Amino acid sequence: MLEAESRRALLTAALALLAGLVCYLWLRPDQIGPALLLGSGPALTHAFAFAVLLLIAGRPSSLHHRRVLLGVWLALLVTFEALQLPGAKPWMAASVQAVDTWPLALGELLQAHGAGTFDPVDVLASALGVWLAAALIRPASPPATRHHPS
Repeated sequence: MLEAESRRALLTAALALLAGLVCYLWLRPDQIGPALLLGSGPALTHAFAFAVLLLIAGRPSSLHHRRVLLGVWLALLVTFEALQLPGAKPWMAASVQAVDTWPLALGELLQAHGAGTFDPVDVLASALGVWLAAALIRPASPPATRHHPS
């Protein structure tokens, strides 16, 4: 059974994913008015929600492991954003076409991803989302040790 703090964190992550979906489906396509301010909302909420889930599931035992876990997640997000740079698009398209064993949904997802546009604000939003998750989820405290009288 999850402890109360983990349940609250899971609910927060789920709400963040929902907020990102709302931003993406209704606001992002227009890119005007409030949509311009919320255009990177999906990047922020996606990074935040999955960082929260990683911290809950991974339960890093030290500050070092926590930083590595979150750093790898952020590096993955930045890599996927960088794959939308104009120079990476031909490589992405060739890679997707060259591997005919991709499961259908994954191949379509990668093709759609390649149609996106690199946005440095999305990179900053992702970093902010990971940082917010790190601030929300406190590091696991080490188990208390009992001192037995000698």
